[in-house]
Amino acid sequence: MTSPTTQLRHMVLKRAGQAYLAGDTASSAVAAAETTHGLGHNVTLCYWNAADDSPAYIADQDVVLVDAAADRSSWADVAIKAPALAFDSELVAGLATRCHEGGVRLWFDSHAPAFADRTLNLAQSVSETGCDVGIALPARWRRSRDDAERALDAGLAIRFVKGQWPDPEAPSSDARGGYLSLLEVVAGRARFVGLATHDDWLLQEAAAGLAGSGTAFEIQLLRGLSPRRALALARERAISVRFYIPYGHPSLVYSFRTMWENRRHAAWLAQDLLLGSRKGTLLGHHR
Repeated sequence: MTSPTTQLRHMVLKRAGQAYLAGDTASSAVAAAETTHGLGHNVTLCYWNAADDSPAYIADQDVVLVDAAADRSSWADVAIKAPALAFDSELVAGLATRCHEGGVRLWFDSHAPAFADRTLNLAQSVSETGCDVGIALPARWRRSRDDAERALDAGLAIRFVKGQWPDPEAPSSDARGGYLSLLEVVAGRARFVGLATHDDWLLQEAAAGLAGSGTAFEIQLLRGLSPRRALALARERAISVRFYIPYGHPSLVYSFRTMWENRRHAAWLAQDLLLGSRKGTLLGHHR
């Protein structure tokens, strides 16, 4: 039986997470994707799992998204979370085969540093099957420079993020500086780069650094965060935009364990509790 404390936690997370999630079902994510595409943007679909979801169940949800993206492969791709799939090579290979057949790019999201090697190894292995694979690399990690070289050697698409988890070896590292440093590594070498940030100053600098390098790139934004400045920059410089549209469970956004350690996360949760009932439109809210 679920305890009252656990029930309250789930209620709080569900309300706050409405600012980001398209809903509880794959069909709600697909509907949000159609709306987003109607506004002229591409999408990445992703299932955010519950803590007690089995890897097989998560893979089933991912299959639904891959099939939906295959019908919209010119503007939709899919992201998966390798730790949630227990790094099961058979499950991931099955998803990759489906993506390859449907012409869908398969992104591997970033997670805690402890999972980085296994995630990158799995992404490299899958790419050898012919699947179009991308990997997210956190700019605040020192190791990401070496990981970027591995991704380049494997021919992976690369999504740069600031990173939710700090580098245990350099917890106060400069995410902005790391971001731009990594772009210098891949400019003119990567076949595709996703600039995943809502930091408008960083987007301007990153776009300027990649322009003319020969590397194709796009701006990637999370549904629920304000995209206005990023969209203005995209229009000004004719850069395509892709929205990351998750559905499922919001616990991946918030960690009660780290709320006291990271006051910014606590402030986000408080704000999202107030705004969650708006269901998070494309205009979203500021962060």
